[in-house]
Amino acid sequence: MENIQPYVISLLQNYPAECRPIKCFARVVKFLQKNKISLIDVTNNTSHEFFNDFLNSSDFKDAYKNEEIHRNNWKNGFQKIKDELDNQCIDYIFHKSTGQFPYMSDNLDVLVKKFDFKKAGSALVEMGYVNLRNIQEAHKEFYRKFDGDEIVVPIHLHERVCWVVPFEDNEHLWNNYRISRDVPIVHYPDCEDCILINIAHSFLEDHEIKIFDLLAIRHCLQDRHVDWEYIIRTAREMKWEHSLYTALIMFDHIYKELFGKALIPEEIYAESLRYVKSRKWINGKLEKVLTKEISMPFVIPHLWTRIHMALRELDDPSFGTKGQRYWQVFGGLFDRLIHLKLGIKNHPPMFITFSGLDGSGKTRHIEMLRSNFLTCDINTMYLWNRAGSFPFIGLILKIRRLIRSIFGIAASVSTKGKKGPLTNNSLAIMLWRWFNVFEMIIFYFFKVRVPVLFGKVVIADRYIYDSIVDMEYMAKSDDFCRVIYSILKYLTPKPDLSFFLDVDTGSIIKRGGDEIKEELVTKGRYYKKIITETEDVCVDNNSMFRDASEKISRIALREFFSKYPEKFKGYKVISFKYK
Repeated sequence: MENIQPYVISLLQNYPAECRPIKCFARVVKFLQKNKISLIDVTNNTSHEFFNDFLNSSDFKDAYKNEEIHRNNWKNGFQKIKDELDNQCIDYIFHKSTGQFPYMSDNLDVLVKKFDFKKAGSALVEMGYVNLRNIQEAHKEFYRKFDGDEIVVPIHLHERVCWVVPFEDNEHLWNNYRISRDVPIVHYPDCEDCILINIAHSFLEDHEIKIFDLLAIRHCLQDRHVDWEYIIRTAREMKWEHSLYTALIMFDHIYKELFGKALIPEEIYAESLRYVKSRKWINGKLEKVLTKEISMPFVIPHLWTRIHMALRELDDPSFGTKGQRYWQVFGGLFDRLIHLKLGIKNHPPMFITFSGLDGSGKTRHIEMLRSNFLTCDINTMYLWNRAGSFPFIGLILKIRRLIRSIFGIAASVSTKGKKGPLTNNSLAIMLWRWFNVFEMIIFYFFKVRVPVLFGKVVIADRYIYDSIVDMEYMAKSDDFCRVIYSILKYLTPKPDLSFFLDVDTGSIIKRGGDEIKEELVTKGRYYKKIITETEDVCVDNNSMFRDASEKISRIALREFFSKYPEKFKGYKVISFKYK
């Protein structure tokens, strides 16, 4: 890896590197971030002038500034959550932390006690968070909150420290956790539980060892006398001592290669070595793995770690009979094969519509909602139409305009270019309605009903009520109870969720749109009349866009994720339907 890795190791030791000068500092920053190394800690712990060029580079300074903003946003966001948890007497632990606020993770892992789990989840929902049920795991839930297109600190709420199955002594963890003196918001495990958790997570869950993981173990070992008897006994009782011993050898080997000295105490390393050499299925593979070039993060063969995980489940009688344990193992493997390896990320179907005056902000809110769905790993289909925009009607309008131009008949056009009433001919108006309704029924069948049938999420910018308003306005009428409209409502798909954006006409005009005031006022009156007959969620879009967007995303995502069934019962997968 060129000079990047030796340079970073020297940087972390605050000692000049014996390698060629670094030309691309952006790659150094990327390497640090990939290994979850805090740039703030790098700055605080580096004083040697050899590294000044890097620390003063624009690449580092820009990344440092972004990290600082990210850390502060997460700390401030969690402080609000902590206040609410304190109000409800709910204690918590950052179980992946070694004493620092763990903002370098992809999300904030928070452990609460079993009897507080549901209460803590409800508290997050009350604060505007959404439970993302497409990321269901045993004994934990994933919560996100959106502020426009920005994600407020994402919370991974745990009632046990488990990846498929538990790896901690829960009682010991709660009885011995600490509170940071420097950052009191940080509740973290004692060094023994921290070692167990970090090794289990890196080896069995992530299938890779980052430099951060090495430094976390080093920090725990420097803290005080470590009770290795407790660590090994816990792993043995929970049937994963084979993984612990294997990981200890790997951690020590990698650390020694990078930093030039041992990480694991000599007697513990010797015990680990004796254990591993007595088991050929571990020793043979481990020797091959350790001959690999050390390139961080160090990737561990996935299948090998899955064998370790499976043995932990199969050997533990607390998971039921032998047959139940085999079902647990192979059911979990089958579920991951479908949704992770084969990439079949199927999800519940949903049809969402947005209605409102032209210029009310429908398109912008839809873009934001689609972005938030995509952040949750859910793709959406976008749909736009209005009365007169369908192919057959469009052809009729072209013919009509051609005939008018041939015979010199002027079109009814407003001073701003907007089309006025369609015609005064009642027969033509009736045919206009019927043609539109006929095309809408066909259009929505293929563009909505069929995709939804195949599990798609479809978001429509304007729907049948918007077209009804347009047709009545162009006919200079306000009869919304026509038989033809009843047929339209009956034969088109019913939305799972409908939003109506309520905006004053004056606000639309101030925004600089080209809408005509008289048209807006008339259509606004029509919408008020027709929306009272629907089940639309009315959203006030007169003031802050972010407030309205947050409300829309929260309602839509909660409705969507409520469609997911429970995937787990205990530690067993009971539903393979969705990811």
